[in-house]
Amino acid sequence: MMKKIIPLVYASLSLGCFAVSARAAAPNSFSITPAAQGDFGGWPQNGAHPYTLLTGNCYNLTVEALKADGTRETSYTGPVLLEQFALNSAGSAATPVVGISQAGNIGTSNMLGLSSVTVTLTDGVYTFGAGDQLGTQICFYAASRAPNDYESIATVGDFKLKASTPTATIPGVSSGYIVWHNSAQQMLMIPPIQGHVPASVSGSTGTVSPQVLGSPFRLTAKLTDAYWNRILKDSRTSDTLRFTASNSYVGLNPVQVAMTDGMVDTVATVTDKSVCNSTITLTVEDITANTNNGFIRSDTVDVYIATCTDSGGVVIPPQNEGYFQIANYPTSIIAGSNFTMDVVAKNVTIGDTSGDVQYKGQLVPLTAIAPGIYDFAPGTLGVSVFDFNATDHAVDPSDFTQTIANQTYNKTGIIWLELLAAKPDALSGASALAGPIQVFPGAASAISASASPAVIGPLSASVITVAEVDAFGNGIPGKTLYLQMVEGTQSRLSLNGVQDTFFRVLTDASGRAVLNLNSGQISEKVRLRVYAPAADALSEVYLDLTVSLLGNASLAAYPSPVRITRQPLNMEYRLDENSEVRLTITDAFGHEVYSKTYPAGAAGGLAGFNVVQWDGKAGSGEKAAAGVYGLHLEILARGQTRKLKTRFGISK
Repeated sequence: MMKKIIPLVYASLSLGCFAVSARAAAPNSFSITPAAQGDFGGWPQNGAHPYTLLTGNCYNLTVEALKADGTRETSYTGPVLLEQFALNSAGSAATPVVGISQAGNIGTSNMLGLSSVTVTLTDGVYTFGAGDQLGTQICFYAASRAPNDYESIATVGDFKLKASTPTATIPGVSSGYIVWHNSAQQMLMIPPIQGHVPASVSGSTGTVSPQVLGSPFRLTAKLTDAYWNRILKDSRTSDTLRFTASNSYVGLNPVQVAMTDGMVDTVATVTDKSVCNSTITLTVEDITANTNNGFIRSDTVDVYIATCTDSGGVVIPPQNEGYFQIANYPTSIIAGSNFTMDVVAKNVTIGDTSGDVQYKGQLVPLTAIAPGIYDFAPGTLGVSVFDFNATDHAVDPSDFTQTIANQTYNKTGIIWLELLAAKPDALSGASALAGPIQVFPGAASAISASASPAVIGPLSASVITVAEVDAFGNGIPGKTLYLQMVEGTQSRLSLNGVQDTFFRVLTDASGRAVLNLNSGQISEKVRLRVYAPAADALSEVYLDLTVSLLGNASLAAYPSPVRITRQPLNMEYRLDENSEVRLTITDAFGHEVYSKTYPAGAAGGLAGFNVVQWDGKAGSGEKAAAGVYGLHLEILARGQTRKLKTRFGISK
């Protein structure tokens, strides 16, 4: 699925020559290694949390070209492209994010607005900050969290770096990291159509849209650090702001207001025709900081007021399609249940003979993966389009609304709703964002259970996840489930260091309960029964796992050497499909000692893992002597034969 960032701004910085040396060999992969904490340019880390960086700080980092065996590809001398990506909910690099560059660009136009850096590897390696050179360190400017915020990030982080060559995608991903915003330094004011872009040159993107007489337009003010990252936690996030305009015929409501969580809106309206066909300047100032001898830099924005016409002394605003807004949406819903929301065309002006204007577009659910950065949400909306008309005989300006009474969303979590406009043409591509909306699970309809992986080796572990789920697969918190191992002899369930064949668990806030299955030292089938005694209407489920000594092999014989007079030899193999298997055991000279054929679809010829035994008796009925033996398989399926072989030993 395509990923996105709002707003979308990419740029890259080239450092060093792009020409690849004639002796350069293409690397198999790249490694990206942060400098150790405590070293010069080291990356800070607190316990099990990801690396924790601070906007505006610079660090050391080593990029190496690797061969397939993991050693350095010293013959590679050439460029490597290093890009910063935001992570999605699965922890995968999803969306390029501006906010990296080298320290040598501090104070230049190449300091901000970049999502990638290109450097030249020499003999397969490049180190940012090598030799304690401050000017070559890599610097970070895009924040994902407030200082000291580790909430719900486990060991994944919010960002990762990816390395590749400029012309080819080669694997290479860094460890995850988070970036805290720095101290409050400046205000950012965002006029209509523009979007906020942290770590960009100006903090915003897009062209300021012209405004018209009598039509209110919204201005958003945000408190940011020196790199345009919104301040999320700071004593100044409730400071009082004052908005001013360069012309007295521009009304502002409110003029003075306290911020909530570091941001606030005001609405501006031009009230006199003398302002038409001119540019007004709007300013936002943090008066709390200035009163208390602090300093937060103010911000200004210029807005052009379009030409107006006059008829009989009355100002007639030109046709104005207004702007979109999502309104009257709930703050919480149940997955799959109906809720009501409005799509509104605000402040629309249409001449009485112009004809109706169509307002049409899409509705998309989003989830936030960092402040101001959104990914497509995993669920779907029941109503994903809107389509209505603004009539030409309405009072100007007017608002026009389409109420969606039967909207639904089917996955739990916190979502935002984005409107993407297609009509009218003047607003094509415009968007509006609403949220957050907390989505809770519906009533339980089934029990779910999964194992990852479902096939494990000896003395290994599989993660078992169980849940009571609603009709859309959403886990329900606070539910009691029972797990019982009904097949398997050496494997054990494990939770909080305790191992047993039976556990009672309680689902967590995500609606899931997680525990491990620890395998023993033998190959075996394991079956788990999962049930909920308090929910008789929910059918119990069974979860099957396989413990196999094969590992990555296709054939194994164990134990080896085997004391054949005391225990049989186990022969294990894996089949891609039901197949006829011809098994032959030979002595050290290649003479046949034992053979047997297993029909396709029967025991020993089944798709998946098969374990058969040999008691050590040769075709003559005598026990085989001590020594080294060969095990040979011929696997017949779909008219083709595949051969496997291995060796084992017999001891006295």
